[in-house]
Amino acid sequence: MPARTTRGRRPLAAAALWTALVSAVGAGTWAVTTLLPSEPEWTVPVETTLAAGPTTTRHAVYVGDTNGTVYALDAATGRTRWTHPAYLIPHTTLAADDDSVFVSSQDHTVSALDAATGQPRWSTPLDPMTGPVTANGLVFAADHNGRIQALDAATGRPRWSAWVDKEVAAGPVVSHGTVIAAGQNGIVYAFNAATGHAAWSANIPAPVRNELTTAGGTVFLSSKDGRVHALDLATGLIRWSARTGIAHLTAGKAYVYACTARGKAVVVALDADTGEERWHHATSQHASDTAIAVAGDTVYAAADGEIDVLYAPTGESGWGPDLPALPKNNPHVSMAPVGGTLYVTTAHTARAIHMGNDPFPAAVHGYGAAGQ
Repeated sequence: MPARTTRGRRPLAAAALWTALVSAVGAGTWAVTTLLPSEPEWTVPVETTLAAGPTTTRHAVYVGDTNGTVYALDAATGRTRWTHPAYLIPHTTLAADDDSVFVSSQDHTVSALDAATGQPRWSTPLDPMTGPVTANGLVFAADHNGRIQALDAATGRPRWSAWVDKEVAAGPVVSHGTVIAAGQNGIVYAFNAATGHAAWSANIPAPVRNELTTAGGTVFLSSKDGRVHALDLATGLIRWSARTGIAHLTAGKAYVYACTARGKAVVVALDADTGEERWHHATSQHASDTAIAVAGDTVYAAADGEIDVLYAPTGESGWGPDLPALPKNNPHVSMAPVGGTLYVTTAHTARAIHMGNDPFPAAVHGYGAAGQ
Protein backbone atom coordinates (compact mmCIF):
# COMPACT_ATOMS: atom_id res chain seq x y z
CA MET A 1 0.00 0.00 0.00
CA PRO A 2 1.60 3.32 -0.97
CA ALA A 3 2.19 5.77 1.84
CA ARG A 4 0.62 8.57 -0.19
CA THR A 5 -2.70 9.68 1.23
CA THR A 6 -4.66 12.57 -0.19
CA ARG A 7 -6.89 14.69 1.97
CA GLY A 8 -9.06 17.29 0.41
CA ARG A 9 -12.15 19.42 0.23
CA ARG A 10 -13.96 19.50 -3.08
CA PRO A 11 -14.75 22.92 -4.58
CA LEU A 12 -18.38 23.78 -3.93
CA ALA A 13 -19.89 24.28 -7.37
CA ALA A 14 -23.52 25.17 -7.76
CA ALA A 15 -24.16 21.93 -9.62
CA ALA A 16 -22.86 19.97 -6.65
CA LEU A 17 -25.46 21.29 -4.27
CA TRP A 18 -28.42 19.11 -3.44
CA THR A 19 -31.81 20.74 -3.12
CA ALA A 20 -34.46 18.81 -1.22
CA LEU A 21 -38.07 19.58 -2.01
CA VAL A 22 -40.19 18.24 0.79
CA SER A 23 -43.67 18.71 2.18
CA ALA A 24 -43.95 20.22 5.63
CA VAL A 25 -46.05 17.96 7.81
CA GLY A 26 -49.43 19.48 8.57
CA ALA A 27 -48.49 22.82 7.07
CA GLY A 28 -49.89 22.25 3.58
CA THR A 29 -46.86 24.04 2.12
CA TRP A 30 -43.59 23.05 0.51
CA ALA A 31 -40.18 23.76 2.01
CA VAL A 32 -36.97 23.92 0.00
CA THR A 33 -33.77 23.05 1.84
CA THR A 34 -30.34 23.16 0.22
CA LEU A 35 -27.60 20.87 1.51
CA LEU A 36 -23.91 21.08 0.81
CA PRO A 37 -22.43 17.88 -0.59
CA SER A 38 -20.43 15.59 1.65
CA GLU A 39 -16.67 15.85 1.32
CA PRO A 40 -13.86 13.28 1.23
CA GLU A 41 -11.82 13.22 4.44
CA TRP A 42 -9.07 11.06 2.97
CA THR A 43 -8.37 8.79 0.03
CA VAL A 44 -5.75 6.03 -0.08
CA PRO A 45 -4.86 4.55 -3.50
CA VAL A 46 -3.95 0.86 -3.57
CA GLU A 47 -1.68 -0.68 -6.20
CA THR A 48 -3.13 -4.16 -5.72
CA THR A 49 -6.84 -5.08 -5.70
CA LEU A 50 -8.84 -4.82 -2.49
CA ALA A 51 -10.94 -7.88 -1.68
CA ALA A 52 -11.92 -7.50 2.00
CA GLY A 53 -13.17 -4.75 4.24
CA PRO A 54 -13.61 -2.10 5.31
CA THR A 55 -13.83 -3.37 8.90
CA THR A 56 -13.72 -0.62 11.51
CA THR A 57 -12.94 -0.11 15.18
CA ARG A 58 -12.80 3.14 17.15
CA HIS A 59 -9.45 4.20 15.72
CA ALA A 60 -8.66 1.97 12.74
CA VAL A 61 -9.97 0.73 9.40
CA TYR A 62 -8.83 -2.69 8.17
CA VAL A 63 -8.83 -3.86 4.54
CA GLY A 64 -7.32 -6.80 2.68
CA ASP A 65 -6.13 -7.32 -0.88
CA THR A 66 -6.17 -10.23 -3.33
CA ASN A 67 -2.55 -11.03 -2.45
CA GLY A 68 -3.70 -11.86 1.08
CA THR A 69 -2.19 -8.80 2.76
CA VAL A 70 -4.05 -7.03 5.57
CA TYR A 71 -3.70 -3.25 5.96
CA ALA A 72 -4.44 -1.18 9.04
CA LEU A 73 -5.33 2.45 8.28
CA ASP A 74 -5.76 5.26 10.77
CA ALA A 75 -9.48 6.02 10.83
CA ALA A 76 -8.94 9.77 11.15
CA THR A 77 -6.18 10.31 8.58
CA GLY A 78 -5.97 7.23 6.34
CA ARG A 79 -2.29 6.80 7.24
CA THR A 80 -1.09 3.21 6.92
CA ARG A 81 -0.28 1.96 10.41
CA TRP A 82 0.96 -1.46 9.37
CA THR A 83 0.63 -4.22 6.79
CA HIS A 84 0.91 -7.96 7.27
CA PRO A 85 1.00 -10.85 4.72
CA ALA A 86 -1.76 -12.87 6.37
CA TYR A 87 -2.63 -15.05 3.33
CA LEU A 88 -6.18 -13.76 3.63
CA ILE A 89 -8.80 -15.71 1.69
CA PRO A 90 -9.99 -13.20 -0.95
CA HIS A 91 -13.53 -11.85 -0.61
CA THR A 92 -13.95 -13.00 2.97
CA THR A 93 -14.59 -10.52 5.75
CA LEU A 94 -12.22 -9.40 8.46
CA ALA A 95 -13.26 -9.15 12.10
CA ALA A 96 -11.70 -6.89 14.70
CA ASP A 97 -11.91 -5.68 18.26
CA ASP A 98 -9.71 -3.19 20.11
CA ASP A 99 -6.97 -5.80 20.62
CA SER A 100 -6.90 -7.99 17.52
CA VAL A 101 -7.75 -8.40 13.85
CA PHE A 102 -9.08 -11.85 12.96
CA VAL A 103 -8.38 -13.40 9.55
CA SER A 104 -9.39 -16.55 7.67
CA SER A 105 -6.22 -17.63 5.88
CA GLN A 106 -5.42 -19.66 2.79
CA ASP A 107 -3.05 -21.82 4.87
CA HIS A 108 -6.13 -23.42 6.50
CA THR A 109 -6.03 -21.41 9.70
CA VAL A 110 -7.90 -18.69 11.52
CA SER A 111 -5.42 -16.16 12.87
CA ALA A 112 -5.30 -13.13 15.16
CA LEU A 113 -3.05 -10.13 14.46
CA ASP A 114 -2.14 -7.58 17.10
CA ALA A 115 -4.27 -4.50 16.36
CA ALA A 116 -1.44 -2.12 17.30
CA THR A 117 1.43 -3.74 15.40
CA GLY A 118 0.05 -6.32 12.97
CA GLN A 119 2.20 -9.04 14.50
CA PRO A 120 0.63 -12.52 14.82
CA ARG A 121 -0.89 -13.32 18.21
CA TRP A 122 -2.12 -16.85 17.49
CA SER A 123 -3.08 -19.17 14.67
CA THR A 124 -5.50 -22.11 14.95
CA PRO A 125 -5.81 -24.90 12.35
CA LEU A 126 -9.20 -24.76 10.63
CA ASP A 127 -10.25 -25.00 7.00
CA PRO A 128 -12.29 -21.79 6.91
CA MET A 129 -14.62 -20.97 4.07
CA THR A 130 -16.04 -17.81 5.64
CA GLY A 131 -14.55 -14.76 7.28
CA PRO A 132 -14.56 -14.83 11.08
CA VAL A 133 -16.92 -12.87 13.32
CA THR A 134 -16.22 -11.92 16.92
CA ALA A 135 -18.41 -11.24 19.94
CA ASN A 136 -18.12 -11.54 23.72
CA GLY A 137 -14.51 -12.72 23.75
CA LEU A 138 -15.04 -15.44 21.12
CA VAL A 139 -14.26 -15.78 17.41
CA PHE A 140 -16.56 -17.83 15.15
CA ALA A 141 -15.87 -19.27 11.69
CA ALA A 142 -17.32 -21.97 9.44
CA ASP A 143 -15.28 -24.59 7.61
CA HIS A 144 -15.85 -26.47 4.35
CA ASN A 145 -17.37 -29.47 6.12
CA GLY A 146 -20.28 -27.61 7.71
CA ARG A 147 -18.63 -27.13 11.09
CA ILE A 148 -19.04 -23.94 13.12
CA GLN A 149 -16.00 -23.42 15.36
CA ALA A 150 -15.81 -21.08 18.37
CA LEU A 151 -12.33 -19.96 19.43
CA ASP A 152 -11.13 -17.98 22.43
CA ALA A 153 -10.35 -14.50 21.07
CA ALA A 154 -7.34 -14.04 23.36
CA THR A 155 -5.64 -17.40 22.81
CA GLY A 156 -7.19 -19.09 19.77
CA ARG A 157 -8.01 -22.14 21.87
CA PRO A 158 -11.11 -24.02 20.60
CA ARG A 159 -14.09 -23.60 22.88
CA TRP A 160 -16.76 -25.58 21.03
CA SER A 161 -17.78 -26.99 17.65
CA ALA A 162 -21.22 -27.50 16.13
CA TRP A 163 -22.36 -28.89 12.80
CA VAL A 164 -24.84 -28.05 10.10
CA ASP A 165 -26.01 -30.83 7.78
CA LYS A 166 -24.43 -29.35 4.66
CA GLU A 167 -21.74 -26.83 3.77
CA VAL A 168 -22.50 -23.40 5.22
CA ALA A 169 -24.18 -21.08 2.72
CA ALA A 170 -24.62 -17.97 4.89
CA GLY A 171 -23.21 -16.82 8.20
CA PRO A 172 -22.20 -17.28 10.86
CA VAL A 173 -23.54 -14.12 12.48
CA VAL A 174 -23.89 -13.46 16.20
CA SER A 175 -26.77 -11.65 17.90
CA HIS A 176 -28.12 -11.64 21.47
CA GLY A 177 -25.91 -14.55 22.52
CA THR A 178 -26.93 -16.70 19.53
CA VAL A 179 -24.87 -17.87 16.55
CA ILE A 180 -26.88 -18.28 13.34
CA ALA A 181 -25.80 -20.01 10.12
CA ALA A 182 -27.62 -21.43 7.11
CA GLY A 183 -26.68 -24.62 5.30
CA GLN A 184 -26.70 -25.33 1.58
CA ASN A 185 -29.74 -27.53 2.25
CA GLY A 186 -31.88 -24.49 3.13
CA ILE A 187 -31.91 -25.18 6.88
CA VAL A 188 -31.09 -22.31 9.25
CA TYR A 189 -29.38 -23.29 12.51
CA ALA A 190 -29.05 -21.40 15.80
CA PHE A 191 -26.58 -22.24 18.57
CA ASN A 192 -25.91 -20.85 22.03
CA ALA A 193 -22.86 -18.63 21.50
CA ALA A 194 -21.30 -19.52 24.87
CA THR A 195 -21.77 -23.30 24.75
CA GLY A 196 -22.53 -24.34 21.17
CA HIS A 197 -25.71 -26.10 22.25
CA ALA A 198 -28.38 -26.22 19.54
CA ALA A 199 -31.15 -23.67 20.08
CA TRP A 200 -33.37 -24.33 17.04
CA SER A 201 -33.40 -25.06 13.32
CA ALA A 202 -35.77 -23.86 10.61
CA ASN A 203 -36.35 -25.07 7.08
CA ILE A 204 -36.41 -22.48 4.27
CA PRO A 205 -38.22 -23.93 1.22
CA ALA A 206 -35.48 -22.88 -1.23
CA PRO A 207 -31.66 -22.84 -1.32
CA VAL A 208 -30.25 -19.97 0.73
CA ARG A 209 -28.02 -17.23 -0.70
CA ASN A 210 -24.96 -15.97 1.15
CA GLU A 211 -26.94 -13.10 2.71
CA LEU A 212 -27.88 -13.28 6.39
CA THR A 213 -28.31 -10.45 8.89
CA THR A 214 -30.10 -9.70 12.16
CA ALA A 215 -31.85 -6.74 13.77
CA GLY A 216 -34.32 -6.26 16.61
CA GLY A 217 -34.69 -9.93 17.51
CA THR A 218 -35.22 -11.06 13.91
CA VAL A 219 -33.05 -13.01 11.47
CA PHE A 220 -33.29 -11.93 7.83
CA LEU A 221 -32.00 -13.95 4.89
CA SER A 222 -32.58 -14.27 1.17
CA SER A 223 -33.17 -17.40 -0.90
CA LYS A 224 -32.41 -18.23 -4.50
CA ASP A 225 -36.09 -18.12 -5.47
CA GLY A 226 -36.04 -14.33 -4.97
CA ARG A 227 -37.59 -14.14 -1.50
CA VAL A 228 -36.56 -12.47 1.73
CA HIS A 229 -37.42 -14.39 4.90
CA ALA A 230 -37.76 -13.17 8.50
CA LEU A 231 -37.28 -15.63 11.38
CA ASP A 232 -37.78 -15.08 15.09
CA LEU A 233 -34.30 -15.04 16.65
CA ALA A 234 -35.47 -16.74 19.84
CA THR A 235 -37.53 -19.56 18.31
CA GLY A 236 -36.73 -19.85 14.61
CA LEU A 237 -40.38 -19.46 13.63
CA ILE A 238 -40.77 -17.91 10.16
CA ARG A 239 -42.54 -14.57 10.65
CA TRP A 240 -42.94 -13.72 6.98
CA SER A 241 -41.57 -14.19 3.48
CA ALA A 242 -41.66 -11.55 0.75
CA ARG A 243 -40.77 -11.79 -2.92
CA THR A 244 -38.27 -9.11 -3.94
CA GLY A 245 -36.08 -10.79 -6.52
CA ILE A 246 -32.51 -11.88 -5.83
CA ALA A 247 -31.27 -9.32 -3.34
CA HIS A 248 -28.43 -8.00 -1.21
CA LEU A 249 -29.69 -7.43 2.34
CA THR A 250 -29.13 -5.17 5.30
CA ALA A 251 -31.38 -4.37 8.25
CA GLY A 252 -32.10 -1.25 10.28
CA LYS A 253 -34.31 -0.20 13.17
CA ALA A 254 -37.70 -0.65 11.52
CA TYR A 255 -37.00 -1.90 8.00
CA VAL A 256 -35.04 -4.53 6.13
CA TYR A 257 -33.53 -3.27 2.88
CA ALA A 258 -33.13 -5.40 -0.22
CA CYS A 259 -31.11 -4.19 -3.19
CA THR A 260 -32.44 -6.16 -6.12
CA ALA A 261 -32.34 -6.15 -9.91
CA ARG A 262 -35.40 -4.87 -11.75
CA GLY A 263 -33.55 -3.91 -14.91
CA LYS A 264 -31.46 -1.51 -12.81
CA ALA A 265 -30.58 -1.77 -9.12
CA VAL A 266 -33.64 -1.06 -6.96
CA VAL A 267 -33.58 -0.56 -3.19
CA VAL A 268 -36.71 -1.99 -1.57
CA ALA A 269 -37.64 -1.19 2.05
CA LEU A 270 -39.70 -3.89 3.76
CA ASP A 271 -41.43 -3.44 7.11
CA ALA A 272 -39.33 -5.53 9.51
CA ASP A 273 -42.44 -6.76 11.38
CA THR A 274 -44.68 -7.66 8.43
CA GLY A 275 -42.59 -7.83 5.25
CA GLU A 276 -44.84 -5.26 3.58
CA GLU A 277 -43.08 -3.06 1.02
CA ARG A 278 -42.92 0.53 2.32
CA TRP A 279 -41.06 2.16 -0.55
CA HIS A 280 -38.65 1.44 -3.35
CA HIS A 281 -35.98 3.55 -5.00
CA ALA A 282 -34.73 2.89 -8.53
CA THR A 283 -31.08 3.77 -9.05
CA SER A 284 -29.55 4.55 -12.41
CA GLN A 285 -27.08 1.72 -12.01
CA HIS A 286 -26.92 -1.98 -12.81
CA ALA A 287 -27.19 -4.40 -9.90
CA SER A 288 -24.35 -6.71 -10.93
CA ASP A 289 -22.35 -5.92 -7.79
CA THR A 290 -24.27 -3.64 -5.47
CA ALA A 291 -23.47 -2.83 -1.86
CA ILE A 292 -26.04 -1.62 0.64
CA ALA A 293 -25.53 -0.33 4.18
CA VAL A 294 -27.59 1.49 6.80
CA ALA A 295 -26.75 3.78 9.71
CA GLY A 296 -29.58 5.28 11.74
CA ASP A 297 -32.04 6.88 9.33
CA THR A 298 -29.66 6.81 6.35
CA VAL A 299 -29.43 4.07 3.73
CA TYR A 300 -26.45 3.89 1.36
CA ALA A 301 -26.66 1.98 -1.95
CA ALA A 302 -23.52 1.78 -4.09
CA ALA A 303 -23.22 0.44 -7.64
CA ASP A 304 -21.22 1.20 -10.78
CA GLY A 305 -19.43 4.28 -9.47
CA GLU A 306 -22.24 6.02 -7.57
CA ILE A 307 -23.61 6.03 -4.03
CA ASP A 308 -27.27 6.84 -3.52
CA VAL A 309 -28.07 8.30 -0.08
CA LEU A 310 -31.65 7.62 1.01
CA TYR A 311 -33.80 8.66 3.97
CA ALA A 312 -34.80 5.37 5.62
CA PRO A 313 -38.43 6.14 6.59
CA THR A 314 -39.49 7.44 3.15
CA GLY A 315 -36.85 6.56 0.54
CA GLU A 316 -36.27 10.22 -0.36
CA SER A 317 -32.82 10.70 -1.85
CA GLY A 318 -30.05 13.08 -0.92
CA TRP A 319 -26.67 13.92 -2.37
CA GLY A 320 -24.39 10.93 -2.86
CA PRO A 321 -20.63 10.99 -3.42
CA ASP A 322 -19.14 9.78 -6.69
CA LEU A 323 -16.77 6.82 -6.61
CA PRO A 324 -13.71 6.28 -8.76
CA ALA A 325 -14.38 4.41 -12.00
CA LEU A 326 -14.66 0.70 -11.27
CA PRO A 327 -12.81 -1.76 -13.52
CA LYS A 328 -15.19 -4.03 -15.41
CA ASN A 329 -13.33 -7.15 -14.31
CA ASN A 330 -13.67 -6.19 -10.62
CA PRO A 331 -16.60 -3.86 -9.89
CA HIS A 332 -16.61 -4.68 -6.17
CA VAL A 333 -17.50 -1.97 -3.67
CA SER A 334 -17.99 -2.25 0.10
CA MET A 335 -19.15 0.29 2.69
CA ALA A 336 -19.07 0.70 6.46
CA PRO A 337 -20.92 3.71 7.93
CA VAL A 338 -19.64 4.67 11.38
CA GLY A 339 -21.02 7.73 13.12
CA GLY A 340 -20.91 10.55 10.60
CA THR A 341 -18.29 8.93 8.36
CA LEU A 342 -18.78 6.51 5.49
CA TYR A 343 -15.78 4.25 4.83
CA VAL A 344 -15.74 2.90 1.27
CA THR A 345 -13.48 0.48 -0.57
CA THR A 346 -13.44 -0.03 -4.32
CA ALA A 347 -11.03 -2.16 -6.32
CA HIS A 348 -8.04 0.17 -5.88
CA THR A 349 -9.12 2.82 -3.37
CA ALA A 350 -10.00 3.10 0.30
CA ARG A 351 -11.60 6.35 1.41
CA ALA A 352 -13.42 8.07 4.23
CA ILE A 353 -16.29 10.44 3.39
CA HIS A 354 -17.70 12.81 5.97
CA MET A 355 -21.49 12.55 5.75
CA GLY A 356 -22.41 14.26 9.02
CA ASN A 357 -24.41 12.59 11.77
CA ASP A 358 -27.61 13.28 9.81
CA PRO A 359 -27.31 14.17 6.11
CA PHE A 360 -30.99 15.10 5.82
CA PRO A 361 -32.61 18.44 6.65
CA ALA A 362 -35.18 18.97 9.38
CA ALA A 363 -37.97 19.27 6.82
CA VAL A 364 -37.34 15.73 5.55
CA HIS A 365 -37.81 14.48 9.11
CA GLY A 366 -41.22 16.16 9.19
CA TYR A 367 -40.26 18.97 11.56
CA GLY A 368 -41.80 21.64 9.33
CA ALA A 369 -40.52 24.07 6.78
CA ALA A 370 -36.86 24.85 6.44
CA GLY A 371 -35.62 27.10 9.18
CA GLN A 372 -38.44 26.26 11.58
